[in-house]
Amino acid sequence: MSDNRRHPRINWIVEATLRSCAEDVNWKVRLTDISVGGCFVDTVVPLEAGSQVELKLTDNLGVMELPGKILYGQPFIGSAIAFDELGEPLRQRLEKAVAGIGA
Repeated sequence: MSDNRRHPRINWIVEATLRSCAEDVNWKVRLTDISVGGCFVDTVVPLEAGSQVELKLTDNLGVMELPGKILYGQPFIGSAIAFDELGEPLRQRLEKAVAGIGA
């Protein structure tokens, strides 16, 4: 299987909160990897593709809230999230976090 990602993926295991925007429901999840373009979170029940979500996580600079949508879900494995277009300050912060994790 080829890897069609535009941004390199970095392994990063961290606890996060995932909020479903349509249902206003929060889940505690474990993020397993991240890139500037998206991430993968462990979820027992996959979330519906296309669902708008917000991922809230903490790094060494504090809390980040990253809006996105579910690309796909795999039962008992997790869900892939593509981040929405991020404003420049948030994008730069995410780039720094990802660069620090991969260092």
